[in-house]
Amino acid sequence: MSSVSVVIACDSRARSIPGCLDSVLAQTGVDVEVLLVNQGSNDWTSAVVAAAARTDPRVRVVLCGNGGDTPSIADALACASGDLTMLLNVDDRLAPGALARAAGVLDMHPKVGMVYGGSLPFDSDDAMPSARMQTVMPEVWQGREWIAERCRTASMGIASARAVVRTTLERELGDGCAAPLPDEALARCLRLAVRADIVFLRGVDQTYVVAALNAVARPGQGSPIEDLRLRKATFDALFAVDGRDLPGAEGLHAMANRALAREAISVADRGDGSELTGEWNAELEVFAAQAYADAGAFPRRRTMPWRRRARAKLRLGHGERCRG
Repeated sequence: MSSVSVVIACDSRARSIPGCLDSVLAQTGVDVEVLLVNQGSNDWTSAVVAAAARTDPRVRVVLCGNGGDTPSIADALACASGDLTMLLNVDDRLAPGALARAAGVLDMHPKVGMVYGGSLPFDSDDAMPSARMQTVMPEVWQGREWIAERCRTASMGIASARAVVRTTLERELGDGCAAPLPDEALARCLRLAVRADIVFLRGVDQTYVVAALNAVARPGQGSPIEDLRLRKATFDALFAVDGRDLPGAEGLHAMANRALAREAISVADRGDGSELTGEWNAELEVFAAQAYADAGAFPRRRTMPWRRRARAKLRLGHGERCRG
């Protein structure tokens, strides 16, 4: 029977811990251990974490390593005993059978390093919707081809992906955040795909995600430019380090930049014409031109005042670089 270590960062989320723990400890078909990482909570999280560890021997509280002030995800990975690992947001819940489904796929496919599926929004632990748990044929992607698909859209493809990963691979990646923002989750999965093949369980819900959090799909919601910048930084970092030796890396990087530029132009063209939206749209236009040199050739709607401002910013930017 496979063993799975589920790492949960619990900082200031005391109310969410019981529901998250129940969903993990109820998993069948695998040996489960839960590693709780309390990273400087300012509520009663410490007491809830300690009580959980006393109640169930499968639950452990992660202590600091290397003399640090607070434990980290790296500390949890260092002491994980499971063959497989899952970094779980404390606000999330596991769907029934999620760990056994992923473990079964990893047992059958030794070259696969990561398994993920869909997520289902929920509002309350007292009213959980029915998850899709039918048996499906796993979609097995070679690592490079999965990265190419992500570059095609410059996104993860689904919201709130949570993956079961071979522990050896997680340790290679090192520290990270167990409650990842979209760009951080994407970065981790891209780095994993450099090292191993990926499986997607299409049509299967592996996790539940709080509906209110799921609705906020991107950080920096006030301006759409922030999410685009974060994702661009993610792909830039990938091809600067982990993915620089992938076959066709330069073309893949260009594909991601083109997708980001096209998305920026598409968002800008949907603007409502207001002054505030116009300022955002001008930034989006500049971002698109800087991300992809041929962004100006994309089909456009009629010229708007914000577009003229964007062109002025681009001319100013080129002049400043020349003077430098």
